[in-house]
Amino acid sequence: MGPDAPLKRRDTNIVARALAASNVGTWEWRIANDVVRCDSVAATMLGIPRAATGRGTTYAMFFERIHPQDRPRIASIVGNLQHHGGLYVAQYRTVIAPDDVRWVLARGRFVMGPDGTVSEARGIVIDVTESSRDGFLDAAS
Repeated sequence: MGPDAPLKRRDTNIVARALAASNVGTWEWRIANDVVRCDSVAATMLGIPRAATGRGTTYAMFFERIHPQDRPRIASIVGNLQHHGGLYVAQYRTVIAPDDVRWVLARGRFVMGPDGTVSEARGIVIDVTESSRDGFLDAAS
């Protein structure tokens, strides 16, 4: 372990605490082997069982948690990004339980490798339920 390791670990802890305090979660998707990993904040927002967060889950499990009315739009966005790469920004509802629907704002990047294929995506997700009205962010927020 190099001399910078304690500083890097401290910086990582600071970032993780700041993200959690802001209700911002992180996610990544290894497309080639279909493994989705997220931190506990994102897992809670997206309705992914916490036991699955360490070893990962599948895109299908994540997609099942998206509100049925939002699925076609998200499938189209993700499908396009899987072919072309680029910035991912989407607002959609997650259904945690029948009486628990949350609005989230996700942002990230689908990364195209040197071989021209998109192999991974990573980003953040923010719970915007309290700052949205009818699914759209309030201008004041």
